[in-house]
Amino acid sequence: MFAACFLALLPSCTKFGGDEESGKREYYTLKYVNQFGYNVMSAYYLWINEPQVRDSMQTWRSNNDPIKKVKAVRYKDPSGKDIDRWTQMTDDYDTFVKSVEGVSTTYGYEFTLYHTDTTKQYVAVAVTLVYNDSPAAKAGLKRGDLIVKADGNPIPTEQYVSIVKEKLMNSAHCEIGLRDGRTLTMNSVEMYCNPVHIAKVFDCGGKKVGYLHFTSFTLAACPDLINVCKDFKAQGVSELILDLRYNGGGYVQTEEVMASMFAPVAVVSSGTVFMTEVYNDKLTEAWGEDETITYFRNSFKINGTTYDTAEANIGLSKIYAIMTGGSASASEALVCGLKPFVDLEIIGEQSYGKYCTGYILEGAKWYDDIKKSLSSTEYKNGMKYAANWGIYVMIGRYADRDGNTGCMPDGFTPDHEVRDNPLDGHQLGDPEETMLKAALTLAGYEYPAAPTSVKKKPATLIGGPASPKRETFGVFLRQESI
Repeated sequence: MFAACFLALLPSCTKFGGDEESGKREYYTLKYVNQFGYNVMSAYYLWINEPQVRDSMQTWRSNNDPIKKVKAVRYKDPSGKDIDRWTQMTDDYDTFVKSVEGVSTTYGYEFTLYHTDTTKQYVAVAVTLVYNDSPAAKAGLKRGDLIVKADGNPIPTEQYVSIVKEKLMNSAHCEIGLRDGRTLTMNSVEMYCNPVHIAKVFDCGGKKVGYLHFTSFTLAACPDLINVCKDFKAQGVSELILDLRYNGGGYVQTEEVMASMFAPVAVVSSGTVFMTEVYNDKLTEAWGEDETITYFRNSFKINGTTYDTAEANIGLSKIYAIMTGGSASASEALVCGLKPFVDLEIIGEQSYGKYCTGYILEGAKWYDDIKKSLSSTEYKNGMKYAANWGIYVMIGRYADRDGNTGCMPDGFTPDHEVRDNPLDGHQLGDPEETMLKAALTLAGYEYPAAPTSVKKKPATLIGGPASPKRETFGVFLRQESI
């Protein structure tokens, strides 16, 4: 209903190119998708009142490429660099949403990049994480393996982005060559990568310390998270190492579920303010001040199922959060919101710096929602031509109970700086693994006096280029429909 108040028709052209039928289809698709994108940005965009954004909105036409136009509209600094790196249009809404929910066609592994030698001519892909029961796991791939060939060929630095994306991330079949001489083949499958990846309990001088490696704030993760926290509580865990090093975000609701089990019992049961949020003037006026405040609670209804977290509240006295540049969005929001209530230390590297929440809207659903404000032809065409298009739009900036956003603009600075090292010879969850060892040492874990033997990082590998990010990296999404 709110969106309908801002319904606007954009200037258009009527020329058709090539085949008349395909030309008409392209014309109407652009017209109705651009109308959808323009109106959503006008109504909900956090930075809509910035002069630069308003100027760019005024040049929005119905024959624009909507994906490129949304990127052009995004809020930028004076040099033209995106401040908003996340608002985006997609022509495959279904796949985008599945990916946010942890379901994708994948090989089931994550990675970082190195150069193979000082000439920086070729790239090596270092495996950081392998999901259970994935094609990568079944092929024998493990954390620390180095992929130096894709389909039999080395990976030149000049072409690494396209090769990594097309062959190692988004292909149906791949043959990979490892530095140790092995050749593995994998077929990608559509699967749910369970983000509740590893849960362990360590004895630290008589004190029980839990370890949870968590990779994404999916809605489907909530039952497993509740069960893990109940188990931690039953085992007497008093401190927690929360490993978010590869967690790029997810749903607000899952973040709230997790916070309700980590914050002090008295804080949660009393319904204290957990988070606050800043919206644009239109949303603040339309929704009221109550919409800017999130309170702690124990009861959650997610996808039709009600969950109660009261019995899963661990009663933590300390949290050690492991974070890197791969920790974004919901990961940072959780830390931001918990810091006023829990003794929390960050171990690792600077986090990503995603301090906004967003909605994703599907084009046809939007036209259906504003049906009463449209003619029958506009409604029919909007439903047809904007189907499976979507926009992920930044609507708010989150903050803690006092209005502070500690990860803005460039992420959290760690209290204890430790570099992630997937080549240290140890798997995630192993107490000798570099970042976990740093956290366990702070927690009082007693290591043997004699140093253990570990594999050294090969001297011929040096820091590599940035790893290509998935489309949904940094998503922090509210589930409620608008």
